[in-house]
Amino acid sequence: MPRLTEATRHDRMSQIADAARRCFARNGFAGTSMADIITESGLSAGSIYSHFPGKAELTRFTSESLLEARRASLAAMTREGAAPTPAEILVRLYDEMAGAGVTEMLVQIWAEAPHDPLLAGLARDKIAQVRELLHEALLPWAATQDGDVQRLAADATETIMLLFQGATVRQTLEPEADAHVLLAAVVRLLR
Repeated sequence: MPRLTEATRHDRMSQIADAARRCFARNGFAGTSMADIITESGLSAGSIYSHFPGKAELTRFTSESLLEARRASLAAMTREGAAPTPAEILVRLYDEMAGAGVTEMLVQIWAEAPHDPLLAGLARDKIAQVRELLHEALLPWAATQDGDVQRLAADATETIMLLFQGATVRQTLEPEADAHVLLAAVVRLLR
């Protein structure tokens, strides 16, 4: 069998991750088996397992992909001296994550983390990385404010993370709730 190029390998891994996200959304994280993901992807078990030994590694890859996309998005927001506000960053972060169809998966991972040490470690690691990304993206805005720039960026980072997690959980539990209306209310209140 010919070896896959790096680009083909990454595309195949993304295809598998997309199948896993669909399964997680439909059946929950705990309710999804590797067999479900294999069936959903349309690939052979050998192909799946040659890329991912299990759900934890697949979830790690998915998380890394999402994190890289957020890193690029935040970099684009702050390019050429722009200083996006915490509200702008919060709304963009939520829109991108909801648009990628991963908010339900995040809630499932957060719910399983207290019972699964691998998921707990993954969640802590990714939350720490998101915290760093947000802090860096908020520094230009914080520099336009009165006060300690690092403290303002840190406070805004924690606020965004709490609001994002809250909106994500609320939207998952109450699909009829409009997260944009909820976020807009919070933004008005915090002005």
